[in-house]
Amino acid sequence: MKRFKDKRFYLVLILFFGFIISSFTQQTAETIPDTLIPDPTAARLNKTEFLKDTEFIYYAFSFSGLDKENRELYVEKYETLAENLSLYFKENNINLADPYKKGEAILLFLHDNLLKKYVEMETRLDELFNKGVFNCVSSGIMYYALAMNNDLDVRAMRTKDHAFCAVIIDGKIIDVETTNRYGFDPGDKKEFVNSFGNTGFVYTPPSNYKDRHEISFKELLALVLQNRIAELQHKGNFIDTVSISVDRNAALGTKDSFIDMINEFKNYSVQVSNKGDYKNAIIFLSFAASVYDYDHLLTDTASKLFYNQIVRYLDKNQTDLAMNFYLYFETNPIIISSMRQDVLPLIKQKELYIFIQNIDFEESRAKIFEYYDQNFIKSTDKTNYLVFAYSREITRLSNNSDWVGAIEAVQQAIEETEKDSRMIKLEENVKYNIGVMYHNKFANFYNKGDKDSAAAVLEEGLKIVPNSKILLDDQKKLK
Repeated sequence: MKRFKDKRFYLVLILFFGFIISSFTQQTAETIPDTLIPDPTAARLNKTEFLKDTEFIYYAFSFSGLDKENRELYVEKYETLAENLSLYFKENNINLADPYKKGEAILLFLHDNLLKKYVEMETRLDELFNKGVFNCVSSGIMYYALAMNNDLDVRAMRTKDHAFCAVIIDGKIIDVETTNRYGFDPGDKKEFVNSFGNTGFVYTPPSNYKDRHEISFKELLALVLQNRIAELQHKGNFIDTVSISVDRNAALGTKDSFIDMINEFKNYSVQVSNKGDYKNAIIFLSFAASVYDYDHLLTDTASKLFYNQIVRYLDKNQTDLAMNFYLYFETNPIIISSMRQDVLPLIKQKELYIFIQNIDFEESRAKIFEYYDQNFIKSTDKTNYLVFAYSREITRLSNNSDWVGAIEAVQQAIEETEKDSRMIKLEENVKYNIGVMYHNKFANFYNKGDKDSAAAVLEEGLKIVPNSKILLDDQKKLK
């Protein structure tokens, strides 16, 4: 039997920040995946209060994954087994008026005729009939059905990671560890103790009530579904767990089964997104939310996947794809409104960054103020983008020796950035560089003795940077 948690399955949510290309189609009621709709058999079990043994075993075969035709075929095999049990009673002179003897005989019969090999992770009842492989759930279900067929007061029991049966005889609980031939009322039986350890479980006697509890026949049957889910999880297959968890929740209708189902929805969506298909991952969660009531259970995961996709697009400078992705989910309630409000500025800021890099300064500057007025960027962002745009423009002007333009641009930048320290520092650097450039020209003429040309160079430079210390020093030298 696949080990299972007492209340929840393992939840694997590996949410990473990244991006991939996606496009979406509108969801409609007609396109809701079949995997979100429970099998009618599972839904019917939830409303059932009493079952005959053949009905009980029918559910077991259904939950093992068999279609309707094969379920009925295997029920016939079970009925043949039950008839053979009756012959077994007669051949072995079992006193049917003694429930203790009858209960023990059922277990021996199963191990002699059906239960051949213990395999912890094999829960399916068809595999039990086909190959004789069993675990505590499948063997427990078989014992439970035959005990019902023979009018025993049978109960299903479970511990943290184990299931077994018990029969009530004269008010006393008689345990039936179905995985073991000697498991009827095991106690301190030497044969039982020596062989039961091979199953990997520890016998929990009736006195240890805190470590064991009775479960309903519905919960016993649902363990088939739970173990199939656990086996798929173990293999890293979270795609096929969806329909099984839906059936399990339909059969049990408990808070825990609902949460487990929601977790499988998340697991599935994350696995799909990890393959790069954020599109269908979020669409699936949106479908699931439209079928099942939800609050934050699905929206949190969908919103994180939504964010991941947007960020991945932006990381690749694919702002058009990011915006299209955003617009598709703009009104979809599966995405938390605060998340939509957070990602839109990210898209706009990346758009603006790319725009500034590729478009001339005046258009870039106008775009910065436009985005600020539309509340796409905050005041601090506006300042940062202005610093970025002006720095690029001033560098361009300086490289073209347009010193007057560079000075005018940096002074305008200081005004529009409200005297940002970076712009003030840039102004100092620009003026210093201009001073150095004119000083070098001055020195070249001065060293040649051409004082008229040296004076003309100083005059031109001081008109641009009248407070340049290096040029003022040159002026004193010239005089």
